[in-house]
Amino acid sequence: MRSVRVKMKRKSGILAVSLLAFSLVAGGVGVSANEPVNYVQNPGFEDSNSNAWVFQDISGAATINGNNTHAGSKALNYWLGSPFEFTVSQTITGLPDGRYSVSASVEGGGGESEAQLFAKDFGGAELTSDYTNTGWAVWSQPQITHINVVNGQCTIGFHIKGNSGNWGSMDDVVLTRIGELETDAVPLTINPIEVDAFVHDVPSLPSVIKAVYADDQSAIRTPVQWEAMDSSTFASPGTFTVQGSAEGFGQPVTATVHVTYKPIDLNGDSVVNALDLAWATYALHAHIGDAKWDEVKAADINNDGVIDQADLGLIVAGMVSAP
Repeated sequence: MRSVRVKMKRKSGILAVSLLAFSLVAGGVGVSANEPVNYVQNPGFEDSNSNAWVFQDISGAATINGNNTHAGSKALNYWLGSPFEFTVSQTITGLPDGRYSVSASVEGGGGESEAQLFAKDFGGAELTSDYTNTGWAVWSQPQITHINVVNGQCTIGFHIKGNSGNWGSMDDVVLTRIGELETDAVPLTINPIEVDAFVHDVPSLPSVIKAVYADDQSAIRTPVQWEAMDSSTFASPGTFTVQGSAEGFGQPVTATVHVTYKPIDLNGDSVVNALDLAWATYALHAHIGDAKWDEVKAADINNDGVIDQADLGLIVAGMVSAP
């Protein structure tokens, strides 16, 4: 019986401490030691006059209002009847070094050219999480979990590039410290790089590539240096690869280049016929330097700087093969 009473007293003490902790939280005196700190100011956009969020929005597409909220009474919403682009960000200082995670709740009609959550200025390469909106009140939670803060600060935010009529909402932004600095290398995957080019044009390869973390699908954008290309590789239609070296990566990066002739549907009516051939015949013998070159250069199908029988032959071949 003695041992039982001792155990009961210990349990009662634990219960008392737990009740005390609960009463302090409920009374607003403090928070549980295990509850993560959200370092974002005005995380739910409830204070529409807050200076915590910085808007770079010439178009005025983004506003804080009571439409389409995830929680609370307000959210960051955007819409415009013409193409637009904006960034909304917050720089947070006084952060202890460590690994952080940022997340947000987002929804919208979809169709944006770019929609991303980002984190930067923390002492490492900028991280982004691209997302796709899929409908009204269909909330998703993009996140970035490999933010290694080494300089006491971090800038988080959203970048949206929208087309006419695109709309969406962001709410409940959370930045928390989730552990010590990462010391082990984390595997990254380079997204396939596909480039299209016309014959004789030097392919335009990206100067920055995206490497993706498998766990949270956030990405690092890093500079890449490409090897020199021999002009013979893009002198005729076909496909070839180019090797590159990305900053911070030990493995080579590969770009696949697809080389084609210029379009033979010269008048843009989605049909290759005698009208296109007549258009090219009118431009026959024109070459770079002629006064009318800008007007007729679309007929230079093989892109060699002169409109000749070779170009007409390509159009004829297209007419024959057309269904």
